[in-house]
Amino acid sequence: MSAPALSHRSRILRTMKIQITQQRTRTILLVLVDSLLIFMTTCVSPFAWILKDGIGPDSVTTTGLEALKEFLMTFYLGPIVLLLGIFEFLLRRAASLEKQHAKQTTITLWFIAITIFSLLSFVVALIFTRN
Repeated sequence: MSAPALSHRSRILRTMKIQITQQRTRTILLVLVDSLLIFMTTCVSPFAWILKDGIGPDSVTTTGLEALKEFLMTFYLGPIVLLLGIFEFLLRRAASLEKQHAKQTTITLWFIAITIFSLLSFVVALIFTRN
């Protein structure tokens, strides 16, 4: 490539640089969390309900609270949805608190959100290592 074409390309790349701000990061995380919540409730939960009792001749019928427990622990659906819901709540709360309160409160909420995200990662790791 010639030098002028290369410099033109580098100028285009410099002008296309995306500014990552806290607001943009929060928006990206909210979209990700919302899409995961929708996926878990619409796609995974019907399969969890069907598979909670097992398939085939060894299947057992459960009722009442035992059925609910089995449903929520199939694919760890309950803990994942709970953690995603708390994570989304904290992300939305941090947006409103950032304008009203001190920076310390916002930092604390981000720390809690990161901790919950870490717990969610741990639950996903449990799913993949489950026997």
